[in-house]
Amino acid sequence: MIDVGMLLKSDEVVDFLELYDLPVQYHFDRLHEGESDSYTVESEDLSLELRFDADQRCITIFVRDPAAALAQGLVSFPNLQSPAEIEAYAKENALTLSRGGSWLRCDGVARCVHYEFADDELKMVTVMSPNAAPKAQHT
Repeated sequence: MIDVGMLLKSDEVVDFLELYDLPVQYHFDRLHEGESDSYTVESEDLSLELRFDADQRCITIFVRDPAAALAQGLVSFPNLQSPAEIEAYAKENALTLSRGGSWLRCDGVARCVHYEFADDELKMVTVMSPNAAPKAQHT
């Protein structure tokens, strides 16, 4: 199971890459704009994208099919299906809650989980390290 904070060359991540035969894309600052190197792993079949920073640490996981990712044990996050469930979960766990028009985000010490809805249906989950999460207005 992949989580933020894992290293690209850790046994868990390497095993995941080998199991699903996934390539790693290396991005470097070709235009000399002061951007840090980064690494990306994308799989349309798994509806998943992993981003790693210059230190090869996983900082963001985009989950485009949350139900399938949980069922396959690819990544772990609270299986919350509605804004009301997310609000209750954040309150029960003393997490900072942010919200926008179609999304809610729970920020904790180790990671932030962003839930995106369309027509009241959960469409995407993004798991981020706190340092990678965009600054949001908290509610």
